[in-house]
Amino acid sequence: GPAADQLLTTMDSTLKTALPKINILGPDDAGYDEERMRCWNKDVIHRPAAIVQPTTTEEVSQAVKVASSKKLDLVIACGRHGHDCMKEGAMVLDLGK
Repeated sequence: GPAADQLLTTMDSTLKTALPKINILGPDDAGYDEERMRCWNKDVIHRPAAIVQPTTTEEVSQAVKVASSKKLDLVIACGRHGHDCMKEGAMVLDLGK
């Protein structure tokens, strides 16, 4: 609903401000739907708040620190086989890039 959409947009904006050098896809960004649907299990489709795509270990560390400091629900997507790799409303740390 509208409240959930606002929460997703707010988290996406917060992450983009905190992690300006990392590619972050939010619900309003081109490529978001394609990335969130790129899972092995198509029976469970979620809308994460943001898909964070770090490319270095330093960026991974920064993203985890931001998630921890802001008490965000953090999940890891790598092989994208788990049913929660694109968990609803979570910050997804996409290590598959």
